[in-house]
Amino acid sequence: MRLARQYGAIASVKNGNLLFIRQGQGKSASGKPLPVISITRKDGDSHRFTLADRGAYTGVIASWLHTREPAKKEST
Repeated sequence: MRLARQYGAIASVKNGNLLFIRQGQGKSASGKPLPVISITRKDGDSHRFTLADRGAYTGVIASWLHTREPAKKEST
């Protein structure tokens, strides 16, 4: 999993095979195009938050993955 994250990929075992697929390519492991689907909030999206003591924290770090440059980015 660490190697997959480093290269912007997804690693998983399916049907006895190790899959290592780059995110955001729109293709299956065999190279076939994936179908387009619509996901709506009722399909499982959720959120949560916690109110915390502001004095207990000095900042935040956000991270994301840009699919055209498969490397983790960070900002403070």
